[in-house]
This record gives sequence, structure tokens and C-alpha cells, in this order.
Amino acid sequence: MLSYQGARPPAFPAAVALSSLLALLLPLCALGANAPKSSRPIEENGRLIQLAGERGCVVDRSVGPGGCGTARALAGPGPFMGSRAIAVSGDGQNVYVASSRSDAIAIFTRNKRTGALTQPAGKGGCVSVKGNGGCARAVGLDGPNSVALSPEGRFLYATSRASNSVTVFHRNTSTGALTQFAPGSGCVSGVPIPGCAGT
Repeated sequence: MLSYQGARPPAFPAAVALSSLLALLLPLCALGANAPKSSRPIEENGRLIQLAGERGCVVDRSVGPGGCGTARALAGPGPFMGSRAIAVSGDGQNVYVASSRSDAIAIFTRNKRTGALTQPAGKGGCVSVKGNGGCARAVGLDGPNSVALSPEGRFLYATSRASNSVTVFHRNTSTGALTQFAPGSGCVSGVPIPGCAGT
């Protein structure tokens, strides 16, 4: 054991480093305690907060608003197990919903800042088998349950249970509108449907 006579023991490097660190941190802690509190709410991971009013939900117009916004061609979205009824474009501009009871795909413009959805007027807002509600007409879209976008966002694909089909659409990357490919290439079906290619 070392002993020091008449002299102060040398300071160990770890002790010096610790005392220096404390000297730096104590003023910062005092500053943090007196800092003004932020008026912004604390965001929790995974917490969902619904947008207020009509921006917080959209229902098919046949249902009636009930506090939600209304849209055309939105009856029965994705009712089957395994359905992928909704797709968001990679650029964040559009949302597409497969609506089985409407035999349609509803198209929405998405506000990138708020997340709110707006359906464009006329054919730019939906595609359907019969062109009901001012939608663009499509072939082989009987009971669609799932939609998917190509990685670059130029094409949309939909599966439809009632017509046993896959339908193919070109997506306008500026407006989000859908245009089905020409007959024979815009639809592939396991049952005979005029305008669809067989499998």
C-alpha cells in the first residue's frame, strides 16, 4: 500500500475527468429546469389522432354523411379476408380504394400536409363497370377487393372476385386519374368476359 508523507496524493485521471464533466453538466441541468415549456403536444409513437370533421372520414354518398365527408363509388371497400383495398401512391398525391359493392375504384387526392382526402369531380374521381356516378367506365371490375400500384407509380392493378380478374390501368401521375388499357390487355379473367383476355 502506498503512503504519502507531507504531500497531497496525486489526482487520478478518472477522478479529474469526472469532476470536469460534472462542472459542465450542472449549469446545463439548471438551464433545462428553467427553460420555457413547449406549447406543442407531445407525439407518442403509434398514436392515431383522427382529423376533425369531414376531413376525418369519408363514406359512400348512399350512406349519408353523419359527420363524415361523402364520395362516389365507395360502397363495400375490401370486405374479404386478405383484401388489400387501399393503396397510396409513392409520391403521396393519391389514394385508391377498391369498392366491391360499387364495382369500382374510388380515387382521392391526398393533402400531403394534413392527410385529408378529396375526390376529384367526374371521371377523374373513380372508375367503375357501368360508369355510374360519373365514373370512367371499366371492364372486368366486378367486385374488386384489392389494388396495388407499380413501384414507379405509373400503373395500377386490381383483383376482382366476382369477375375472377386482374384489371390494369394507366395512372396519370399529375392528376391521379386512371385509364384502363385497351380491350384484351386491360383485363385478364378466368371466366369469359367481353373485353378481357382469357387465362
